[in-house]
Amino acid sequence: MKSKIVAHFPFTFGTSVDPTNIFTVGQQVIAEHTFAFLARRSINRGFDGSAASVQIDSTNNFFRAQLMTSVKSADGKTFDKKDLCSTLKTTVLGTTHAPYKSLLKEIVCDDTGVSVFYKTLPTNIRYLLTLPDFCLYRANEIPLNGANMKSATGPYYPEMISNERVVLKRNKHFPKELVANDIEEAELVAYSASEASLLIEKLDFETDSAAYFFGYSINDSDIERLKNKNFEIEISPQEWLMYFKVSDTVPQNVKSALNSLTEKIRAVVSEATLGEPTETLAQYGNAQLSSSLPSDLKALEGVTLFTMSNWSSTPAFRKILDVVRDLAPGFKIVTLPREKMSDLYSNKVPIGLNVLGLSPVDKLSHLSFLATSLEGFSSIISVDEIAAASAITDEVQLNEKLRQFDHRLQASKLILPVAHFPGVIAVSKQWKVNRDLAFDWGIQLWSIQSR
Repeated sequence: MKSKIVAHFPFTFGTSVDPTNIFTVGQQVIAEHTFAFLARRSINRGFDGSAASVQIDSTNNFFRAQLMTSVKSADGKTFDKKDLCSTLKTTVLGTTHAPYKSLLKEIVCDDTGVSVFYKTLPTNIRYLLTLPDFCLYRANEIPLNGANMKSATGPYYPEMISNERVVLKRNKHFPKELVANDIEEAELVAYSASEASLLIEKLDFETDSAAYFFGYSINDSDIERLKNKNFEIEISPQEWLMYFKVSDTVPQNVKSALNSLTEKIRAVVSEATLGEPTETLAQYGNAQLSSSLPSDLKALEGVTLFTMSNWSSTPAFRKILDVVRDLAPGFKIVTLPREKMSDLYSNKVPIGLNVLGLSPVDKLSHLSFLATSLEGFSSIISVDEIAAASAITDEVQLNEKLRQFDHRLQASKLILPVAHFPGVIAVSKQWKVNRDLAFDWGIQLWSIQSR
């Protein structure tokens, strides 16, 4: 019998868990494992209740949540309807991925549950309710760190959290019907995306349960290596966007030169990588790559491009940076340590080569994240405009609105999209994924079971 589940991720985790303040993917992964969800979006069942039953009434513009199972934190304390009321009153006022306060009408808590009324119900509400932002927590017991670790309401509580490693222990009070195994310990291990090939070399299907890879850090031969080492592979297309961030403080001639350079980079990005060149943030129908008048790349002489050190040695980044050095040798490249990642989202970094996660089911979540995180974005597309777009029920009209947003961004040159890359999941053949419990993205360790 297996005593531990081990999964590897190409990002760090921080030192605490706070579902109300998720900025990095590592923070999201820990929150998913340590807090119970109102609802889930599983591979087989689609949108479904989890720790609560959720009724969505699009006609009357509200959703209602009722705890449908005994939810207890790892310390044995019951999470009751008063806690649910408090949680939702905090969450619906706006989070990083759901800043929809402008649509909110009222929140009604009663003896059986909570009803949240909107002026217009967001059409992506089924996605929003499955985010860690909407999980079950007690506001006075977050973030989880130090002595309060057992306040976690999810399938695990963190015994130890560090940037490089998280040790999780099973929450014995968590409903058994919501987990696929009863293994007492799980471990999340960070690795540098630039060392993906080395990790593949070291992976052992008997001791390593799963691993997640950025599509820009591996290639087709790496996927074959994983298969040969007894790992099953699942690929989620267009899960990541690589882009240049260009602050409004950058001179216009430099922006034009960078735009011209970006077009040249797109032409080679798919060579020896899993990348698909793009001019859009996310595909809203078929996108055609256009060609603009060439610009003098000499404008980039002495200008600095920033990116993350742990990305710069991955296959796709390395190829792109080689093109930059070849075409614009005077364009200086500076890599930042992991703890400086937030600088890429501020005007501290005028020009940055960055990566953005995209949801396969919600066309607005990445816009919400950028509007609440990327300096200058909300002056081009505001939070309230994104909220209003979430109320558009016609798919054609929504796609047209998203294309309008894209055109605004293209005109501003704040974001110059380069390529979409997939997310790649490898699961040891010692395990199988319970597709009724597993989400339709990423790795959830409570959803895997022995074969």
